[in-house]
Amino acid sequence: MPNSVVVENFSPSLIHASKLAAEHEGRTADEQLEHWTRVGRSILLSSSLTMERVELALAGKLARERLSELESIIFDSEVEARSEE
Repeated sequence: MPNSVVVENFSPSLIHASKLAAEHEGRTADEQLEHWTRVGRSILLSSSLTMERVELALAGKLARERLSELESIIFDSEVEARSEE
């Protein structure tokens, strides 16, 4: 790919999860990470209101219990990502 970017700072838990999922999905671990990235980007771009609500919850201004199922998944992912930084 001429426009590819190499990212080397994935958490060990994400690398492990991508290898397991890749086996199940018939992809390489790199392809799985790219797939997850595209799916995540699509979800985030599909609703700016969703991200606004997630950001409010992350800032403690909205109770997590008031988030939708999708918002809760994104919230949990954000919390996990921030804890691994």
